[in-house]
Amino acid sequence: MKKIIIEPEIMLTEELKLCEIECPDGYKPGDGKLHLHDCFKTAWNYAIDISMLGTTINARLVHGKINVYADIDHAWVELDDEVVFDGVLQRFYKKDCYYRIKKAKKLAEWSAVNANENFARFKHYGPW
Repeated sequence: MKKIIIEPEIMLTEELKLCEIECPDGYKPGDGKLHLHDCFKTAWNYAIDISMLGTTINARLVHGKINVYADIDHAWVELDDEVVFDGVLQRFYKKDCYYRIKKAKKLAEWSAVNANENFARFKHYGPW
């Protein structure tokens, strides 16, 4: 019997297909690459980058759990309380849909300033 191999990006993005949105105006687009096992770093980087654009976008770094066969630690960025940027996938999603599909549980959140302070204090991207 022939094994079917599914690429990680297809597996991770397919379930979120209905939630995905284009990069909103004024936001920094993702880099288009898959960053497996780098959620804390990519989310931190995105929150810091957005804060440096000098816009009124409210970016909040979130640490929590999502379900990928089991609950796992994960980080993402919430933008203007309506959009999620997932740094692993480098894509944007409607927040309510992302939470529902990924069974996301927010455990903590920080402004970019506070996230930067935590990085300086703990010397890593999280979880904190």
